[in-house]
Parts: sequence; structure tokens; C-alpha cells
Amino acid sequence: MADTDLMWKPEKDFAGSLAQGARPSQQDAYAFSEPSHGDKPGDLLLVLADGMGGHQGGSVASRTAVESYFDAWFETTTAPLLQQRMLDCLEFANRCIEDTADQADGTLDGMGCTLVAVFIRQRQLSWISVGDSPMWLFREGKLDRLNAEHSMRPILASRVAAGQMTADQAACHPERNHLISALVGAPITMIDAPDTPISLQPGDIILAASDGILTLSENSLQQLLSNHSAVDAGDLAQLLLDAVAAEEHPKQDNTTVAIIRVPVSIS
Repeated sequence: MADTDLMWKPEKDFAGSLAQGARPSQQDAYAFSEPSHGDKPGDLLLVLADGMGGHQGGSVASRTAVESYFDAWFETTTAPLLQQRMLDCLEFANRCIEDTADQADGTLDGMGCTLVAVFIRQRQLSWISVGDSPMWLFREGKLDRLNAEHSMRPILASRVAAGQMTADQAACHPERNHLISALVGAPITMIDAPDTPISLQPGDIILAASDGILTLSENSLQQLLSNHSAVDAGDLAQLLLDAVAAEEHPKQDNTTVAIIRVPVSIS
């Protein structure tokens, strides 16, 4: 192996977990690749989706998106550029959602999902995302959101900053959770896919989640990660879900968290 290859250990270096919250069904889905199955030693792929479109439709959409993204990923290893490969897989997942809905005789009309795919090769982090499922980098005590949010929340925040509305008005706005881009089978209106990967450092933590995690403020997330930065990924994922549950939000959304901790040692 090259001296930059990472040796990933499940549950220690990467893990995820889901909580249903107050919703009647679970509409999130996620999966990690097996590092040994990657194109190169040490490759790691995470795909996470948050479904919408009713109890059945949301769960079908998120599961379809995650599974089809992985199917396309391992069938398109010859794509000339990593970014193009990630885009091709995203488009394939979107088509699969459309095909699945078309074959369901109207029972899955309106289904869709968000999606964030995270890929790490030789300490280089790349991603592609659509929707409002957040992804952060935690490094040296600071939490920074990496991916764009395709919802009305940042638009309303900019209106508050410009003095066009109050913070209370934004918090109560009926469209505050409205997505402005998602995988619904139609052309995707907004995609976040940076050209340049981010170089990771030993001890960095990547946190990807469905928007149910936003019951916690970023300050709370940062403090929790600071207090438990040495904890194994599986335990850290559960600590985050426990913190969400402790808020006892009466309408708590599904919450999925996926953690990647960059190993301190290399192969």
C-alpha cells in the first residue's frame, strides 16, 4: 500500500446510526462501502439520504437512492474524473427514483429525497450533495459546515441579516423547511460538487446527517464533539442521537448520523 492509504476499522473509524424520533416511520437511509471493496486500498464511500413523499414514499426514495448510488459507483470505475463519477452516480440514483415511482401505479407519486455522498481516498475528501442533509468537518475543536444547504433556511437567514424580516418571523415562516433542490426524478436544480477535494488531517471528524440533527445547534454539536473527540465512531454516533432525544422535541424528525474519524496512524 502507498504510505497515504488509510486502514479503516468499522465502528472505530466509521459508523452510523438512525433514530425514528416522533415520526410514524423511518424515512432515512445510509450505507458505507467496505474499504476492502474499493477501487484502491483505503477508499471509503458514504451515502446518506433523507426521504420525503409520505410514509411509504419517503422510505422507498431514500433506500432507492442509496442502493442505486452504490450500484452505479461500482459499475463506473473508469470515469475519467472523480467529480464526474460522483455526478454520474447521482444522476443514476435520480433516474432510479423516477423509474421506481413510475412502476408503482401512483402509490409513490411525489416521492423524493436528499442525498449526500462522501468519498475519501488517500486523505482527500470529496463530496456531492443535493438538499438539506448537512455535512460538517470537525478539526481542532472547530465545527465547519462543508456542503451547501438547498432549502429556504439560508434564504430566510439572509433576509433577516438584511433587515427584511425578523428572526422570529423567519423561525415561524411556513416555508422554512421547504427544499429548493432534491432527487425527485426530474432534472436536479441545484447540486453541490466542489472541484477541489479537501485534504484531511489525522483526527479529523466528518459528520454527515439528516436534518433531524438540527434540533441541536451547531454550538451544541461542536461542544459535544469537543468533549468526545477521542470516542470511537460508533459510540459518538449514539451520543449524538442521545443528545437529540434529550431535547424531547414533540415533532422530532427522523435523525441519522454518520461519523468518519480519520485514523491517526496510516498503513
